[in-house]
Amino acid sequence: MPKINRIRIVNFSYNNNNRHIIDEMFDLYQGENALLSLANGGGKSVLVQAVLQPILPKVSLLKRKFGDFFIAKRTPSYIMLEWLLDDEAGYLLTGIAVTSAVSQAAGEDEQNADIRYFTFLHAYEEGNQYDIKGMPVTEQVGSSVRIASYHELKKLLQKQSGKRDHAIDVYDATREEQKRYTRDLSSYGISREEWKELIVNINEAENGVSEV
Repeated sequence: MPKINRIRIVNFSYNNNNRHIIDEMFDLYQGENALLSLANGGGKSVLVQAVLQPILPKVSLLKRKFGDFFIAKRTPSYIMLEWLLDDEAGYLLTGIAVTSAVSQAAGEDEQNADIRYFTFLHAYEEGNQYDIKGMPVTEQVGSSVRIASYHELKKLLQKQSGKRDHAIDVYDATREEQKRYTRDLSSYGISREEWKELIVNINEAENGVSEV
């Protein structure tokens, strides 16, 4: 089974926008077990819910909708997981781009939803400009960080689809596209159903591990 190697969270706010992650990388060092240690109210369950999104978009946790983090938010968030594949087969990047539905033009898919999203996959054997670190979702502009727009990144990644070098698959939020995403994840040994039945359930309560 693939192991999570690195996690990257970009432009994500929580705790009533009092905490803001601009661009953070969490290194699990080739898939080692990791402990998330924060004080009560520090945001452990929020971060777990964020990490779930590239595999289970819009999944709720502790009765909290993921869309609640995007109320009145005008810029997108990007969440990525880099997996260490089995049998020294390299790495797989799974990612999601999320933005508030009200920040997008009408007439697009899911216009009645609270958020819009697309997911993406990128397999690679070594680092490149589209790996988890190189993915161009931020840009330093003077003393500030510019966040790539939702449509800007989507168009950029779609241009990479089908290319021999650094090929990236992009999946819209439609049911058919997400079925295709499920099949492609499964081909790498990542089961969305397993995540839903185990990982989500474990984190739904303080004693979730014992209950499972």
